[in-house]
Amino acid sequence: MEGVFQEYLQATGGLVIFTLGENGGWYGRPGTERRTFDAYPVTAVDTTCAGDSFRAGIVFGFLQGWDDARLVDFAAAVAGLVCTRTPGALNAPGYEETLEFMRSRSA
Repeated sequence: MEGVFQEYLQATGGLVIFTLGENGGWYGRPGTERRTFDAYPVTAVDTTCAGDSFRAGIVFGFLQGWDDARLVDFAAAVAGLVCTRTPGALNAPGYEETLEFMRSRSA
């Protein structure tokens, strides 16, 4: 998988993210080292739309001008929250709810 990640980095000019479900994921940009991020531990009741929700969090972070670490963390929180609801696709968390979720799980 590391090789595939490196191939993606070589083929793109921007941010590459590999999600690994409950194991978090990897991200990086060409010319930088691969970084990891953690998934937020939740009791999942429905994982439908977790990936779409993660991507929505990434887009939101880009629009805010956040750095890669912040937008990946925010996206992971959105995806985690969506997994705690059913149907998650119809019950997406809002911005403040996501921030509170992140704060409640920070060390």
